[in-house]
Amino acid sequence: MRLEALCRSSGSERHNRRAKNPLRYADIRNVAEGVEIPLLEEVLANFGRKAYLDIELKSPGFEQAAVALIERYCDHARTVLSAFHSQTLIKVRELEPDLQLGFIYNRTQDEETRHNCPVDVVVPQFRLASRDLISEAHAEGQMVFAWTVNDAQEAERMMGFGVDGLITDYPEMIAGLVRGRAQRSA
Repeated sequence: MRLEALCRSSGSERHNRRAKNPLRYADIRNVAEGVEIPLLEEVLANFGRKAYLDIELKSPGFEQAAVALIERYCDHARTVLSAFHSQTLIKVRELEPDLQLGFIYNRTQDEETRHNCPVDVVVPQFRLASRDLISEAHAEGQMVFAWTVNDAQEAERMMGFGVDGLITDYPEMIAGLVRGRAQRSA
């Protein structure tokens, strides 16, 4: 369950930004049926050197803390820090020049912003991830991760366009599609 969904289901406002009684981590850590929401540090300690990670900062102000955790636990070659906010990416580049950065966007008018901030990975909403965009980003030395791809046909289409990564709520489905493509090409 995503934290956003949890906040909505708890009656708080979206992302709990203006709630009169903000949720505390201790209040939401243990969710229904024994499911526990880990801290970012716990996730990175367990997976930071084992998995390829795309860490999204939802709002500015957490750059220094995130970079410190990434420095401590992650392999820079397998870690991307992504954000919707260009000022977040600029701040992170100042803090850690070698960390890969991804610019997330969901409107065509935001596409141009990737040219005005430090970006290694272009992260468009999947409906904006055209074959032309992917080719252009690749020609500029950038990778492309499309989000949120939860449909098998859409995932196949994105892979056919040459997307470098798929952000999904169903990693098992994507893994199966990737395995199937690898078997067909072998």
